[in-house]
Amino acid sequence: MALDTSNWTADDLIKEAGMQTSAIQKIKVWQRLAYSAVAVGFLLGWWGYYGSGPLAAGIAGIVLLVLGVLFAVPLKIGVTNATKNVERILAAAEAKKSN
Repeated sequence: MALDTSNWTADDLIKEAGMQTSAIQKIKVWQRLAYSAVAVGFLLGWWGYYGSGPLAAGIAGIVLLVLGVLFAVPLKIGVTNATKNVERILAAAEAKKSN
C-alpha cells in the first residue's frame, strides 16, 4: 500500500527527499564494494588461469567475480530508480511551492 503524501507540504517532501538521498549514499557504498569485488575477481581469475598464479586463485577469482556481479546489478538498478524517485519528489515539492 502506497503512502498517502497528498497532504504533505513542500518542506515535508524536501525532508523526505533528503532522507532518501542519505539512504542512496549508503547503498552506493555497497555498490562500490560490489564493483571492487568484480574487479578483484577478474584480476584473480586472470592471474590464476592465464598468469603464473595458482589455479585456486583463478577459481576464487571467478567465484568473486560472479558474486560481485550478482550484487552489483540489483544495487545499480535500485540506485538508479531511487535517484529518479528523489527527482520526482523534488519536482513535486517545487510544484507545491509555486502554488
